[in-house]
Amino acid sequence: MKTPAVCLLFLLSVILFKGSHAEPYEYLQFVLQYPRGYCVNDKKCIPPASLPAKFTVHGIWPTNISEPIISCDKAQKLHSFNGNLITPSLKTDLLQSWPSVLTDKDDMSFWEHEYNKHGSCTAPAITQTAYFERAHKFWKEYDLYSILEQKNIKPGQSRSYSLADFEAAVKSKIGTDTKPLILCKQAKLTRGSTTTNFILREIVICFDHQGTNLVNCTRSTDCNQKQKIYYV
Repeated sequence: MKTPAVCLLFLLSVILFKGSHAEPYEYLQFVLQYPRGYCVNDKKCIPPASLPAKFTVHGIWPTNISEPIISCDKAQKLHSFNGNLITPSLKTDLLQSWPSVLTDKDDMSFWEHEYNKHGSCTAPAITQTAYFERAHKFWKEYDLYSILEQKNIKPGQSRSYSLADFEAAVKSKIGTDTKPLILCKQAKLTRGSTTTNFILREIVICFDHQGTNLVNCTRSTDCNQKQKIYYV
């Protein structure tokens, strides 16, 4: 049986651990967007010919099971983005893994937006530099384009797959007992088309509070489990 002193120490450790962040959260969503799906028929995106072919980072989002997208408004006031911390070497990495695909946000503006909106919640336990370095590290480790290709899931205007196909391919990398999150965009594949399709836009891999161990993603997919998903 635990003594009162041991219970008190445990309670204090939980309080201190949660208090080490500007906003409490339970786990981290590592969000990877597929630019060619994310930007289908979106005039806010850069021209299709300029879009990266591979998945790129959208962000690392602190999350609670009961609140999938938490607000970092308070955290942002304490730990706002500092562009001076983006060193030349880190910038080179992020231009590869985390480029902006929007015409109204350059790369630095995109990083600032994502950090203030999401990343600031992880501070000060996870510093701004560590936040971006971790994202780049995860991006290299979880090369979704190659992971899908290894399971014969390849992009193409006429190629479509089931939700289970995408989940199984990602699980081949993160483990069959770990649940990823597949997200879709509903759009017409071509302008003038009368048919709305489900198009792969993002895949999310989830990590524990410190971004150390893989955990299940708890958000619900917005893809239709009964319809094919186009991987353009």
